[in-house]
Amino acid sequence: MKIHSFFKVALSVGFCLLSSFSQAETESLTSIPRDLGLPVVVNTSINFLEVKSINENEGNFDAIVDTRLIWVDHRLAYNKALAPRGFIDYRDDEATKRLSEIWRPFAYYKNRIGDPISEVKDLRIYPDGTVNYLRRIEAKFASDFDLTSFPYDQQQLAVHLISRTEPSNRVVFVYTDKDLSFSNSSKTSKIDGWDVGNVSLERSVEEGLRGTKYPELTASLKITRQPFGATSTIIVPLFCCLLIPLLVVWLNTLNSEEHEGFGMSNTEIACFPMTGIFAVVALQFTVNGSYSSLGQSDNLVMRLFALNYVMLGFSFFVSVLLYRFYVLKRLFGRFVQDEFFVYLCWAAPALCFGVAWAIIAIA
Repeated sequence: MKIHSFFKVALSVGFCLLSSFSQAETESLTSIPRDLGLPVVVNTSINFLEVKSINENEGNFDAIVDTRLIWVDHRLAYNKALAPRGFIDYRDDEATKRLSEIWRPFAYYKNRIGDPISEVKDLRIYPDGTVNYLRRIEAKFASDFDLTSFPYDQQQLAVHLISRTEPSNRVVFVYTDKDLSFSNSSKTSKIDGWDVGNVSLERSVEEGLRGTKYPELTASLKITRQPFGATSTIIVPLFCCLLIPLLVVWLNTLNSEEHEGFGMSNTEIACFPMTGIFAVVALQFTVNGSYSSLGQSDNLVMRLFALNYVMLGFSFFVSVLLYRFYVLKRLFGRFVQDEFFVYLCWAAPALCFGVAWAIIAIA
């Protein structure tokens, strides 16, 4: 009887020790691997599988992004015979469960807006302990758009991957040529109104409290705007609007017998600046309705609008001072007035369109 009780106690202790050993093993697998030293090197690559939409007015874009993280944890090594395919594969829920049992870099996109629309996970563990974690998400990402050169601009659609659980002295994101190749392995489908370029990767750190630095990796997809649509609907109309104030000069003629030296009076000419104001205001209202972000920055389009308003002011100046009150004639005589008018006929359009082309060239 005593022997039987002794075996029961021994068996219970054995089970307790086994349970404690299993728990300790599990806890050790979730701790950061130190066999290769710190920081743990994580090969990182990011691929833009598809860009579904670009929302410049809201400052974001919708995309499907693949993130691949590769690191080595020798505690996960196993016999090759257990993996006929060369690796053990886990998908979705199985991957989530297995990831909760081992250490992994807790990396997330800091410019992601809201929760992912969809998410797919794939985890592969190789016999030597190499872990290959691939995650695909569809989400909305915040992005800064520089519209200074609109519509002849290039933009960078960037996603920022960061680890705030482990600082940069414990985890570091790196990339090699293979990671760059993966990031550019599948060209995103054509984006309406844009030409798609390559993906570039850049490492950086984010400063935290008490001098803590967190590793960050930025993937940027270069896109170039196709300017034809905006040129025909915005730039060309703006150039046409520049002709309206110039008509104040071009449509009048010198006449020594009528209207104090001019063939047309101020009353006949004044309608052109008024027409120009309505045309420019209507065009600006339309542009701001379609591209509200343009009105909030200094860019090519706003500069051309400013030039239009300056030329309209110039046309009012000519109409009132030259055709209405004949200021130059009264101050300097008829000859000076006539010469100044001839000078305006070629100098005003040359200066106007010269400035307009310079604005486009600078942009």
